[in-house]
Amino acid sequence: MSHEPTALTGASPTGAFSPAPIENRATEGLEKIELRKFPYPYRAALALANDIDLTSWEDFVNIFSYLCSNKETPLGRGLGLPFSSSFYLFNPRGGDDEFAYFGSLDCKDGPHRRQIEHLIRTGYLDTLHGFGSFDQRTPFKRSYAEKAYKIFADRGWRLKVWTNHGVGGPPVVDVPSVDSSRKVPHAKGDWPGSPAYHFDLTKNYGVKFIWQWHDGGLSPVIGQDTVDFMEFGRKIFVPMAQEGGKDYRVLDRDQGRLAGLADQNSLLVPVRLKDGGRTYNIRRFNGGLLKPTASNLHLQLDPHFLNELVLNQGVLVIYQHLGAVTGPHGRAVKNTWPYFSKETRTCLEFSAGLFDEGVLLAAPLGELLEYNYACRHLKWRWVREETGFRIMVDGIRDNFLGLEENPDRELLAGLTFYTPDPERTMIYLGSEMQSGIILNPADHLGRKSVMLPWKRREDFEII
Repeated sequence: MSHEPTALTGASPTGAFSPAPIENRATEGLEKIELRKFPYPYRAALALANDIDLTSWEDFVNIFSYLCSNKETPLGRGLGLPFSSSFYLFNPRGGDDEFAYFGSLDCKDGPHRRQIEHLIRTGYLDTLHGFGSFDQRTPFKRSYAEKAYKIFADRGWRLKVWTNHGVGGPPVVDVPSVDSSRKVPHAKGDWPGSPAYHFDLTKNYGVKFIWQWHDGGLSPVIGQDTVDFMEFGRKIFVPMAQEGGKDYRVLDRDQGRLAGLADQNSLLVPVRLKDGGRTYNIRRFNGGLLKPTASNLHLQLDPHFLNELVLNQGVLVIYQHLGAVTGPHGRAVKNTWPYFSKETRTCLEFSAGLFDEGVLLAAPLGELLEYNYACRHLKWRWVREETGFRIMVDGIRDNFLGLEENPDRELLAGLTFYTPDPERTMIYLGSEMQSGIILNPADHLGRKSVMLPWKRREDFEII
């Protein structure tokens, strides 16, 4: 005789540094289904937020072929790290020192359009870095964004990530950077009425995640959304990068709770821009550095940092300018062959080793942000039946953005659930039972799981 299945609501991802889920008395004595924090078998995640400043097409190809490809490259055997980069829409200064999608301000196709589109499709270019290096000589105009977004939308290219691009020198003109803090006077991309205002267009185009300097944009903490910080007695120890090494910020336990430590260390920070628009600011790891470039990448990828990241089950988005190095007086200058020091290559190889071993997930920035966002806002539940377990994913609910979306298998790729019996566990997206579910053996915690297949990655290739 069958019995009525008991519906149980989904809890926060196992290992997430978040308030404990509400207890449900119906779970007592039952084996639980839990959302795993990362796709099996990974224990932490790493992405690169690379600002494309000072990068020619040739330099970009050399650098990212080495980082991302599995083939022989001019720099040696590729590391196979599926990182991504930003790019410019425009190159108002002209010349070959910086590449862009468009070849002119009236949106004529640039010489690398087809190659850029191929890398957008395969996920290696997924971020718009402002609109290009506009300055007082060539000020930005709203009409540039209008035309560029229309062309991109018509061609089917929808990017979810947009990052501020600041130009040095006296801020004598409005620039298209955004700034919810109002601490950067010339950042007027979110100021209606300014010639540089574009955020309404950017949001309507489809951007969900932005990066700005203030209101959570930079952090020296080693890992965001961590499982917990170390506690000894009544003290909390927060691992931080400082002056090229690792240090700890010590807080009283109650002080940490009162300060909302979990919220202050989230990867995605909800912000309201000056025009009232709501979006998420990406908390990027600067490693305690003011100007991260290829010269100091090894300080951000220090193996001690990465081991700490894995221990804390955190997410780390590395803030970088790989097309630049630190020159005289601390200024960023163009990076040239061979691009990386021996010390940096050793740290990159260590990162690739953790990825290959299934310990540290390396992912394109846009994909990792979408996965983190989905896990935070996922509506799901499960029931135990006589035939096994049924997991029902109802969709995404985001009260801050006012969004409620149906489940999308592509966006939920890699979603992993702990289950006591993978062979008897089914996953439904809405009303549809999913086929092709992967049954995972026990992970490092000795727990079995089921998952929606992770995206199959094409090798980095220039067509």
